[in-house]
Amino acid sequence: MTLTRRQFVGTSLATLVASCAKVPLSGQGLSLKSSSDAVENLLPVPSERPRIRWWWPGGYIDPVQIDKEVKSMAEAGFGGFEIADVRDGVNVPMDPKRYGWSTDRWIAGVDAALEAAIKYNIKADITLGAHWPTGIPGVTPNHRAAAKELVYSEVVIQAGESFSAPIPKPAHVPSGLHMSTPQPLIIPELICALAFKQSGMQVTSVELDPQSMVDVTSKIADQSLTWQAPDKDTWHLLFFWMQGTGQTQNLFDRAIVTSMLADPIPYAVDIYGVAGTQVCIDFWENRLLSQKTKSMLRQIGGDFFEDSLELKAVKHWSPDLPATFEANRGYEIYPYLPLLAEPAENNWEFGPGMNKPKVKLFVLKEIDTDQFESDFQHTLTEMYALNRIRALSEWAKTLGMGMRAQCSGLAATYCSTPEGDNGDTIDSFSAKAAARDIGGHKVLSDEAATFVGGQAHVADWKLLTFMLQRDFAGGVNQVVLHGYSYADSPDARWPGFSAFGRAIGNDWGPRSPLWTHAGDTTAYLARLQSILQSGLSQADVAVLDPTERGDVAFNVGREGSEFGEMLRKAGYTRHHVTEDLLSHPNAIVEKGVLTPLGAGYKALLVMPAMQYANATLKRLVDYVENGLPVIFIGQQPSLTPELSAHENVKQAMDFTMAIAMLNSVSVIPSVGFSREARIMPVLRRDGTNTHYYLLNDSDAPVALTVSLAGTGSVVMRNLWQNRMYTLPDSKVADGRVEIALNFAPNEAKVLSMGEQELAAAEIFPVATGDVLATINDPWMVELEAWGPGATPTRTNKVKQTLTLPSLRAWHEIPQIGLASGIAKYKSFLSLPSDLPEKSDYLLDLGRVGGSCRLWVNQQRVWSLAPFSLQFDIAGLLQKGKNVIEVEVATTLNNQLLKMGEKAIFGLPGMTMPTAAFSELWQPQVDASPVQPPKGEYLGAPILSENKGPGPSMAPGAGNPGGERSTQVYGLIGPVRLLKTKNS
Repeated sequence: MTLTRRQFVGTSLATLVASCAKVPLSGQGLSLKSSSDAVENLLPVPSERPRIRWWWPGGYIDPVQIDKEVKSMAEAGFGGFEIADVRDGVNVPMDPKRYGWSTDRWIAGVDAALEAAIKYNIKADITLGAHWPTGIPGVTPNHRAAAKELVYSEVVIQAGESFSAPIPKPAHVPSGLHMSTPQPLIIPELICALAFKQSGMQVTSVELDPQSMVDVTSKIADQSLTWQAPDKDTWHLLFFWMQGTGQTQNLFDRAIVTSMLADPIPYAVDIYGVAGTQVCIDFWENRLLSQKTKSMLRQIGGDFFEDSLELKAVKHWSPDLPATFEANRGYEIYPYLPLLAEPAENNWEFGPGMNKPKVKLFVLKEIDTDQFESDFQHTLTEMYALNRIRALSEWAKTLGMGMRAQCSGLAATYCSTPEGDNGDTIDSFSAKAAARDIGGHKVLSDEAATFVGGQAHVADWKLLTFMLQRDFAGGVNQVVLHGYSYADSPDARWPGFSAFGRAIGNDWGPRSPLWTHAGDTTAYLARLQSILQSGLSQADVAVLDPTERGDVAFNVGREGSEFGEMLRKAGYTRHHVTEDLLSHPNAIVEKGVLTPLGAGYKALLVMPAMQYANATLKRLVDYVENGLPVIFIGQQPSLTPELSAHENVKQAMDFTMAIAMLNSVSVIPSVGFSREARIMPVLRRDGTNTHYYLLNDSDAPVALTVSLAGTGSVVMRNLWQNRMYTLPDSKVADGRVEIALNFAPNEAKVLSMGEQELAAAEIFPVATGDVLATINDPWMVELEAWGPGATPTRTNKVKQTLTLPSLRAWHEIPQIGLASGIAKYKSFLSLPSDLPEKSDYLLDLGRVGGSCRLWVNQQRVWSLAPFSLQFDIAGLLQKGKNVIEVEVATTLNNQLLKMGEKAIFGLPGMTMPTAAFSELWQPQVDASPVQPPKGEYLGAPILSENKGPGPSMAPGAGNPGGERSTQVYGLIGPVRLLKTKNS
């Protein structure tokens, strides 16, 4: 929703109640009373709340259970679900004719899910195919719509010799085939046959003379060729073939029975050509979408979804590629095909443009190989963007749906909701945010926490929040949590079906004790998403990176580029853009601002590049002539005289000089900091209000002064408790507002600035460090331990009551041990007689293992921010004894460990790492405010091999699978009453 000023400042509860969906938060406590304040139970509209992936074991589903699960998601505060057929954890055959994707049972399940979505007022997303990459039953590898690759065969002929024989077939085994799939008959289709004279050798490459090329395709008859080489030199007969990859919809080659997904087997479709998209649309229209289903989709208005492009190919190809290449690039592709010939070992399982080995078998004399490769990649990018993403988006719109896809660059501008995942760097997220904004869309989605914790039932809400806040810092404003497994499957083990065999990410849902506290985190995420979806995204500058599409589409690791980090330290907000983004019609300059209806970049910084496309250079000329400052960094061999001589063009020798030049062209940072720290800013401008999301991306507490461009009043929003605070120490100077802020480790703050004075009822409480009281009385504990029941889907909940003279972790208490579940703690806090009861105080819970909720004198404290565990209890205390109640919910990790549960994910012969958990419960005192967080104290798995998170994961993630180890659960304390500056 768009926040009005009245909603923004919180002056009209009636307006707020009327404008928000009334969805109560789940799990108010087993016997504890919750707050009667109805406003605290409100969430933004469903489209602004987080969503969750919902994994089905195909058609092995029941409509009654479907309704129960949709209800549980809605009550937990999620605004939608995504139906996905994922059975990587199923290890027994399932009859595809009965349980496969697109069977009558599966379709009936979808209809039941849509009916439940309408009933419980949430959105419904549906994955486009049975798995990923998208495949369609009936599309065989030889079908025109199937995924294709370019392969070659070769005959070397010495001077004057003749070749007269059947032409050799390519030696490349189709890239999508592996030992666990059927071996279909894949027939290569000859594209052309070319003869080249060898002109030399270059290290590992044969140099060919392009002037000598002879097209011998027409001389082939009955698959045979007769051709004699000229009397001089060595000649190469090269035969280029298009063949189906044979890739099925099973990631990681794990399928024991591939046909379990659907019947007939769904082979991956061509994502570049028209036919590959049309066959998907036709299958949905003719098989899956009844008039009833279409009507429900229009009523719900969710998204169709296509997951990451994990496509196997030596060299991606499409039947439409030659004609499109000539039309878009202005020359034929055939004479340059030797530059695309690659050995079979170059097979790669992701989309084009990845940084795979540049093994070149052939080069063409005096031909710029890099320029041709760039033209080839740009053509594939354009084909994917227009033939697939734009076409699917237009089709989805006819059904009242959007299109969500894991894409970037030009494709993301045509996608109503582009999506990244927790493998993206800050730079690659910002590139997707730029594409979202240039395309005129509102949302950048996040496949959230794919590998959080490394295996199921390890991560809690605190660790999840830690990971997600970093993605928001990259420009994300919608979470699709990964994920929620359907209850049962043919070989389920307690506590039920797990889509990935409990080896990837978490199985969030009501089978985990944590789910009782889901509403706290979803409410926080919903409020944050509502703000970050409001108005327009803003960034000071755009950085033009000379990267291929895949380099930005799929980055691993979490750090930004060196230059990006330097810009952040200088206070500049930035988006990264690629050449294809600048070709979009919205990428224009008006009054010196790039994309004035988008992020409003005030300057363009051009990274060093050997070559930019001529179309890009022409675009830059147009930009500078319309007043945009453009700063070229380092050597730019392709820079034209027309550009270098323009008054709006600056040339910087290095990154430091480039940042200094921004001041010289009057581009001032939107955010400034009084000291160096890893504070990650994101801006949204909504009418006269500007919202600032500021993340302390370190394990250290940070105290600094933040300088914000503008002179309006500033308030701080506590999105956990849905409260707003004035900032009395703020100062206005030189057209900026300066605010002293204290960040806890890994804490995110949201500030809002308005042109008029913004009223907020409360002054933000700041602890002085003085301890006024400590709870030393015994704690009464009601424990509900969760364990396996009579069936794989039943949970036995055993209750017991304990009295603890002092607080300890559960595994240190003999009566509890390795239990998992929910515990209610109760004790008393006696106030000194001279302590004013109406003053502001903070209650510090000390250490908590798991998620927690707090009541003071039977009044709920809404909701608990996870990183400090110091909570504002102003007005809740009374003279004499005060009842303090804490509810703790845990993961199932310790119970599964006690049962000897192991993750089953992995390939034969693969050794899964052992995941250990740090004994830290707070950041180390020497944690650096300028170094990325390790997250150890939050429960991030520590891999025994390298004592840190896997190199390709965000902190908080971990390699899938492995042995479990004991987690610390319970209220450990000490629980203390702290004095504030307001007390």
